Amino acid sequence: MKHWCKIFGLIAMTLQLSACMSLGEAGPTQQFYVLQDSRVSAVNISPQVGNRTVLLSASAGSPFYDSVRLAYSQQPSARAYYQFANWTTRPAVRLGQLLAQRLNVQAKVNAGWLSSDLQADWLLELRVDEFYHDVSVVPGQARLVVQADLLDRRTQQIKASRAFHIHAEAKSKDAAGAVAAFQTATTLWLDQVSVWVEQALQ
Repeated sequence: MKHWCKIFGLIAMTLQLSACMSLGEAGPTQQFYVLQDSRVSAVNISPQVGNRTVLLSASAGSPFYDSVRLAYSQQPSARAYYQFANWTTRPAVRLGQLLAQRLNVQAKVNAGWLSSDLQADWLLELRVDEFYHDVSVVPGQARLVVQADLLDRRTQQIKASRAFHIHAEAKSKDAAGAVAAFQTATTLWLDQVSVWVEQALQ
């Protein structure tokens, strides 16, 4: 009987050690990042009242970018996803949200989504063609390419069209460095596109 007690005791100790080792060797967890506009505080927003209203639609130019997964590239002809890094919102949708916020706050343009109840004579279509961390250069760059088309909804004619090519250097060759660079690139894009929209509506 004592012999079996010793055996069961050794088995219990082995199971406890295995459990401790499993907990100690747990792999990295999924990280979710929020893309933000560093010029407009989400805490203190004072929308301006404007007499121009624009509806926005946003889409990804490729199914690859229609994802919350953070993309990177080691060579021009290839793309991949970081294994544990994600956005909280798909980039195209988030860029549209941030632009609507920027236009409302700084450009005195009433902006909302195409699916909203707003009545507007103008439609701004955004297409995100590139949104990835280029690690083929050291320490890498956030690359953002967005096609913007401003349409007159009354005539169905394009009022203005522009492709925005933005890049911002990353401070480190990893997902955290990429996210910080994307924040910079996004803010630079918002600076340019908000002025462009305001001028096109004059």
